[in-house]
Amino acid sequence: METEISEAGGRRCQPGEGAVAKRRVFLLFFAIDAVFIAAVGLYLLVHLHHKHVDHPIPPVPVPTYIAHAGGGIGKMAYTNSRDAFDANYRRGHRFFEFDLNWTSDGQLVLIHDWQGNFRDLFPTSKIALPPSLDEFLRLKMRNNLTPMSFAGLADWLRTHPGARIVTDVKEDNLRALGKIAADYPDLVDRIIPQIYAFEEYEPVWDMGYGNIILTLYAKNYADEPVLNFARNRRLFGVTMWIERAMGALPRELKKLNIPVFVHTVNWPEEQKKLESNGVSGFYTDFLGGKE
Repeated sequence: METEISEAGGRRCQPGEGAVAKRRVFLLFFAIDAVFIAAVGLYLLVHLHHKHVDHPIPPVPVPTYIAHAGGGIGKMAYTNSRDAFDANYRRGHRFFEFDLNWTSDGQLVLIHDWQGNFRDLFPTSKIALPPSLDEFLRLKMRNNLTPMSFAGLADWLRTHPGARIVTDVKEDNLRALGKIAADYPDLVDRIIPQIYAFEEYEPVWDMGYGNIILTLYAKNYADEPVLNFARNRRLFGVTMWIERAMGALPRELKKLNIPVFVHTVNWPEEQKKLESNGVSGFYTDFLGGKE
């Protein structure tokens, strides 16, 4: 077939040649876009999702005992009081679990709940619940114990070398952990946050927390999803109820070098039985100390 010549002397394209050229240009730009998107995705994966890789968190020893709600004081448990933290630190505890709830003015205070636990600790209180931060701190706790805000606990942590704290946020966990990381960046390495769902891990990691516990009391995850999750995450440990810890899960997690913690254990015989099933540590009101 002869090539057509335009009146101006130029070559006239054969039918279909323009469409082919446009398609080649489109494919070229598509390839460039694909390479660019892949490069950006790789950058985000490396520099955001794993942002702690270049700044590893100092290793933290796995404790045998974690003082539950600050630890028992006298015959009382679940006080989350300054006095409980002081007494159990003197006993030798260095890991302290505590409960956090929100006040009416958006502050964090140490209390298990605003129902039964509050009435037990503050039996004479008539204030509306939840109280404001100032109202809470002015309350008279049983046995003249001292209630604490998270700000007070942060001050306590700075004056008690070697102490580390394990969070148990009762509502809006991500909001609470984000607030703590923003307000107390100097303490993040001494805080071990508990997460309650698999999807909380990435946001909490990205807040700067390097030692994260997955606790199972809020979700009824089967063993295999827990194991799959643990295989692909850096976890400080997995926490579960005593009944769950009597099954196969602790032994399987131990094979992955993931410590298992159990709550709440207050009898030495029970501790020994759980240890024989692969459990590493125990949230406790009255055991331990002098570690």
